[in-house]
Amino acid sequence: MNKYFYLLAALCLAAFFGCQNDNDMNASFSKEKGTISATIDSVGKVHNYLLEQMKDSEIGLCISNKTKMKDLVNCFQKLNDNGKYCYNEIMTRADNDNADFSEFENMAIEDFDVKSIRTLVLKRINANDNIDIDVKKAIEIISDPDGNPLSEQNLSLIEQNKNKKGGHLLIVFKNIAEDSDEYWPQTRDSQSRAVIVADGIGGVLGTTCSGVMGILWGAGFSYACDMCLSN
Repeated sequence: MNKYFYLLAALCLAAFFGCQNDNDMNASFSKEKGTISATIDSVGKVHNYLLEQMKDSEIGLCISNKTKMKDLVNCFQKLNDNGKYCYNEIMTRADNDNADFSEFENMAIEDFDVKSIRTLVLKRINANDNIDIDVKKAIEIISDPDGNPLSEQNLSLIEQNKNKKGGHLLIVFKNIAEDSDEYWPQTRDSQSRAVIVADGIGGVLGTTCSGVMGILWGAGFSYACDMCLSN
């Protein structure tokens, strides 16, 4: 049996949620399906691509305020399976094999509140020994829903701490926020800042597991926040 058969078998057997199953889940993101390679620097572009695909897809029509976050994130995974981005080993590698997102998975979209969600994410970040204390403080500051995530002060704070332990989370927040800032004002100007913050913290949450999960949860938080603010 050749390697393609084993790859197909792995895809069929892969479980989606939980970093404990991350190697299986990431098999579907590792296959070659395009000419653009996703990296930590392009995570925001992939995030925007998935949001755009959801807007124009039949999958998006099936989503309601009652949809659970785990099902929403699963929809984004399905949208990308035939997409233009491929993922390298760094993006698909799990940083924490024991992490999971159970406290977020069963939340309905209608219950999404950026401030309370941020509090839960920060609690998880602060409990993570693999993240430098300065990085933790920086994440708290730049993700303030009442502030400007892309202010000069925040960008400077990211630059100062990006090379410390866990500093890649700051880079992910910045890259997603920058591309989100280009995406959302085209649709709902008054709500864009809250959605941008939701995008960024979703990306940070997911990236504590892997780069791919950062893209999925960033898109999931973004979509859920926008739906709630639109009603």
